[in-house]
Amino acid sequence: MTTTPAPATCPPPSSRDAQPSTSVTSDKVTVGLSEKGPLTPDQQDAFYSMNCRMRSLSPDPRIVEAKTPGQPLRLMHVPKPRKSSAEAAPSTVRKKARVMEEVRDRVSGGDPGVLLREELRRVPRDELRSMLHQLKFDQVVIPSGHQLEAKVKIGLNYNQLGKLRSWLKMYNISMESERLTRRAARERLTAYDMHAETLPFCVKGAKKDGSDPTKVQLLPCAYISPVGAAIFDYLEKCQESECLTWHGGKIPQDEIWVKVGGDHGGGSFKLTFQLLNRDHPNSRQNTVVFSIFEAKDSRENLMLAIGRYAQELGDLQGSKWRAKDGKEHTMRVFGTGDYAFLCLWYGLSGASAVHPCLWCDITKMEMNNPESEDRRLSIPPRTLATLQQHYRDFMEQANGKLSLAKKHHNVIAPVMFALPVDQVIIPGLHISLGLYLRAFKLMETDMHELDLKLQSYLCGVLHEGEVSKEALLADVHLGKFRCYVQAIEQARGLDDEADRVEEELHDQENELAWLACCNGTTEKLDEAVFAEACSMVEELVRQKDSLDDAIDELTGMVERTVTKIMDKFPDLPLSLVPRATSTAGTYKELFSRFARCHKLYSHGGPMEETAVCELDKAIKDFMSYYRSNVPNGTVPIKMHMLEDHVVPCIRRWGFGLGFMAEQGVEHVHALFNSLARPTCTIPDPVARLKSTLTSHLIGVCPTNTIG
Repeated sequence: MTTTPAPATCPPPSSRDAQPSTSVTSDKVTVGLSEKGPLTPDQQDAFYSMNCRMRSLSPDPRIVEAKTPGQPLRLMHVPKPRKSSAEAAPSTVRKKARVMEEVRDRVSGGDPGVLLREELRRVPRDELRSMLHQLKFDQVVIPSGHQLEAKVKIGLNYNQLGKLRSWLKMYNISMESERLTRRAARERLTAYDMHAETLPFCVKGAKKDGSDPTKVQLLPCAYISPVGAAIFDYLEKCQESECLTWHGGKIPQDEIWVKVGGDHGGGSFKLTFQLLNRDHPNSRQNTVVFSIFEAKDSRENLMLAIGRYAQELGDLQGSKWRAKDGKEHTMRVFGTGDYAFLCLWYGLSGASAVHPCLWCDITKMEMNNPESEDRRLSIPPRTLATLQQHYRDFMEQANGKLSLAKKHHNVIAPVMFALPVDQVIIPGLHISLGLYLRAFKLMETDMHELDLKLQSYLCGVLHEGEVSKEALLADVHLGKFRCYVQAIEQARGLDDEADRVEEELHDQENELAWLACCNGTTEKLDEAVFAEACSMVEELVRQKDSLDDAIDELTGMVERTVTKIMDKFPDLPLSLVPRATSTAGTYKELFSRFARCHKLYSHGGPMEETAVCELDKAIKDFMSYYRSNVPNGTVPIKMHMLEDHVVPCIRRWGFGLGFMAEQGVEHVHALFNSLARPTCTIPDPVARLKSTLTSHLIGVCPTNTIG
């Protein structure tokens, strides 16, 4: 068989190939193929010619595949280097790298990354670290924007952040400059303006006797405007972050629910808004403070600091917001806060007034009347129109005299923010806290009465003054406690003995430690003496353990003895225990019934009609039990809200009060205490408060990339 001419794609022939070649027969090629050793010149010429021909027929001239009895044999052209990569030119090294990429891709079956990771894993760690350092791949770069969020989350000021940047730089961790961080902070707040100023707030005197009167003082206030732009900007960022939700249809698809509330705590008053079209809207992350001032939340201070939002919030109610898909949504604004703040908001006298309720026109006397089962229908609800009319009558007919407020339904001031009364959420958190405290106080009062009766009896027994123990035990009633007294005396004796043994044990342990320390250092102590000291310590330990067991047995017997006496002698005046037991049972049942109510209304999830009916029944059971078993208990405003307004509110809006009520507003006080620590070094109180509010607004931005 003669060789075929080399194709054009083959490398140029060598000097040996340039010589006139003789005919290569099949005998010359096949002879000696089964033998070991190098190929003959004829075999090499034949292999070269066949390789060139196969490369000319292959789709990729660098790769040749040949059939074998097993898997196909793949041959790939790899240039032979004339120099090492360390000595070669950069362009040559890049060519070699491309060849290796091709080889790695072919060998890995199309997934070269896995093979490359395995290759790097085989490189010694020091050598790998050195290579990455030379390539500058070992530098960690914190992405843009993350530094600003970390500043707020960790609680750093810019000075501390600069120190952190310098320290991280030593470990090859790069952060953006302070200039870029400040620019990013400004970009987060471009939709509205930040303001901070001092305002003349009313500060009440500390003394209640009137010697320290109310005075006017300039105090800092920080706020944003317009609040409508801030809410719409927050909505757009939530949409950008894809965190808007309508809670499975519980919120109508064409509505956006926003909750506005306020509360005083931590030395300042905060006015907030929350978007209810988010998961967990009552969380701190979803609560945005848009006004803060360092004064009490009196009516005058509220009108001064947040009265500027009256028109904006009124216009926001019912306004439209257009989403990116072009769909329009109607804004619905809710009000929330503790009851004292809500009374200031809507101009009522307060919880102690004759007409104390914000949602209906009920009187205190009617609240305590258990016979009016249908009063939800018979007592008219309050509305913005009735509030306005009652305030007008109060000013025109009573000339604004507070003593005559009860004749005008206790409306003594105009409404601050004109939100519909049925969109003011019942303060579930304060209902729970207030009613629990009231039940506890009632129980404490009943227990105190039992203590007074017991004290009165003991004073009658001891009317003669100094009475000996024997005379006391001779009493027809108290003598029945003789075994109780004996057990106590025996326990006291054993307790004194235990103290003595423990003191002796302590001395022996110190002596033993001294002997052990001296042994082998200054003189050789006889082993028998040392062993005897150890046995003394062990014996004292056993004595103390036995005394402790005896004391426990005797003190347990005291409890059993008293119980037996009370069961055996019911005529004992101290058998007020049955009454105490009855009182304990009454309040246990009262707390249990209230706990069922609290569990049903205080959660933050949606509520179906069956759950609302279950809550209605639980509240009726609690109120019925309260009225029949706590005769000296009145019905305060929080109990009235539980009885008459919690169920209608939940049925109207479809969510538990943990979703709709004031919990989120209460959370922000601790948050602002943390945010104020990095800014405490700012000398100007106005700038300090503004910086704190700015940090908060950055931290609650929905587009934050870190949690």
